Amino acid sequence: MAYLATDQLVDLMRGTLPHLRRGRFTEFAAKLQNYVFWGKLLKRKQVKLDGGDQIERFAMTGTAGQAHQTHLFAEDTANVVNVMQQIIVPWRFTTTSVAFDEREKGMNSKRAIYDLMKTRYAQGEIDLADHVEAQGWNKPSTSSEKLHMWGIPTWIVKNVTTGFYGGNPTGFADGPGGLNSDDYSAWKNYSGTYSQISRADFIYTVREMLLELDWQTPVDIPDYSSDRDQVEMYCGKNLALGLADRATDQNDRLGPDLASMDGRTLIARHPLVRVKYLDSDTSDPLYAIDWGHMEIAVMRGENLRRTPPRPTDRMHRALVGHTDLQANIVMTKRRTSGVLYKV
Repeated sequence: MAYLATDQLVDLMRGTLPHLRRGRFTEFAAKLQNYVFWGKLLKRKQVKLDGGDQIERFAMTGTAGQAHQTHLFAEDTANVVNVMQQIIVPWRFTTTSVAFDEREKGMNSKRAIYDLMKTRYAQGEIDLADHVEAQGWNKPSTSSEKLHMWGIPTWIVKNVTTGFYGGNPTGFADGPGGLNSDDYSAWKNYSGTYSQISRADFIYTVREMLLELDWQTPVDIPDYSSDRDQVEMYCGKNLALGLADRATDQNDRLGPDLASMDGRTLIARHPLVRVKYLDSDTSDPLYAIDWGHMEIAVMRGENLRRTPPRPTDRMHRALVGHTDLQANIVMTKRRTSGVLYKV
């Protein structure tokens, strides 16, 4: 069997890498039914390209309080107050790798190399998708921890008191992004609890939350939000099934479909998305996430960047390629998102 030389393989793989979207195969390697954060990365709608050695956003935390009634010839006093603060989030680095040995059966022709590269990169990126999703639904133990992304629990914090009481997450004494919610009361998310899925309990509580989350800026400013009304609802399996049952009970024209509301449940016209990572949370939380003020900040040129396979010193007949991501999750307005959970 004739194999291509290593330098020929490298050149061929470099030329092949940009065209790996062609061809077909099936997969059942993915560990999750859906991918919230991976989908945002691929669609790029929630991706904000950035630069620098950290992610920085600016926030107006108050006003100077200068508005007042007056009369003719009244003396006036101007007052200047520094109301601008920075939200600072560190970069996080994620990678996955693929390897090829020049002696593999699939390395003896251009077509075979193409097929082998396609499947190897696909399995590597499925691993990456699973990993990024886990990062998105978890948080670092402390703000000084250097590896993990700042997932949803970093920004949306549970609190047993109903209202805007989701303050600093555990391990973040200075607050997420370096803003202490004890100093800036508006830097808190909405939180609340429920006991059962009923109109008087859960449904009333979630309606109340959505009313409170509907903040509108009275003046035209260069806000980070790309659009209003980007709230999406997320929960685990138990709550998703319970809410589908409740939706079925209140609809008397469903016909013969025994599970007609599964996957179709809406809350105030917001689709309800089941997240597998929330299945294990016995408090059955419901997260209302405003993606208008939450983003995945990505370093320019580092959004799922594929590095072509190249020789490695540790395996002299092998070629190793990588897919890399330099990013983190940033929320710029916490009070437009919230969480409810069962007690």
